[in-house]
Amino acid sequence: MSNIGTNSESRETVSQELDRRPTLRTLRATAEAEAITRALNETAWNRKRAAQILSISYRGLLYKIQQYNITPSLADGWRYLPESKVKPAAKCRK
Repeated sequence: MSNIGTNSESRETVSQELDRRPTLRTLRATAEAEAITRALNETAWNRKRAAQILSISYRGLLYKIQQYNITPSLADGWRYLPESKVKPAAKCRK
């Protein structure tokens, strides 16, 4: 009967290990955000040219910049920021 407990424990260990692994979705999002950031760095934030480099539409690039919260950083070029650190844009006054 001690084997049953061991199997249960090993299943829990395997389950915990799988929970720590990144998912395909997070790996893809990270790679996509890094590629966009790299293209923006190479073009000095010329979004039209960056979209051409990435072979996506300009509007698609704008959407992904917003989706991944990619913002400029004065210290080290462009970077990806988690949503919790992004401040809302100020509204323009007329």
